[in-house]
Amino acid sequence: MYLDNHYTVNEIASSLSISRSKVTAALKTAGVEWRTTRRTCPVDSNSLRVMVNEGTGSPVMLARTFGVGHNTARRWLAEAGLLDADPAIDEGDLRELYVDRHLSTREVAAKLGVDKSRILRALVTAGIPARPREEKRPRPVAPEINLNEPAQCDSQRGQTN
Repeated sequence: MYLDNHYTVNEIASSLSISRSKVTAALKTAGVEWRTTRRTCPVDSNSLRVMVNEGTGSPVMLARTFGVGHNTARRWLAEAGLLDADPAIDEGDLRELYVDRHLSTREVAAKLGVDKSRILRALVTAGIPARPREEKRPRPVAPEINLNEPAQCDSQRGQTN
């Protein structure tokens, strides 16, 4: 269904009445390569380097030349190691939020006050691999419950007798 009929994971899950995670796990187990809408750079990194040195390799010029968005062109430059680190994003903060605390790129962007696309470029520039979309974050540990005390509902907690 995924390869031959080009169904999405959600469409497969819906038609088979199973969860999206089960479809994802089955595709991974079968070694199926994910489809992506991400455009790959049509030239190699050496050609990009030459374009940057000649002054024709700015994100705006690359976007016009290859018919892509500015963010895509910036990502190509970052992946080729030709984009300087974003001065608004501290690499230590990025590592702490994204790697250590497992925040999503949207959450990191909100905490740092920048656009999500800048976080994605900063990850590439810093050499931090992006997590797969389907990877689950560790859940927070539930607060301890004292089984020796009777449970109280919210309306009883604030009252005194």
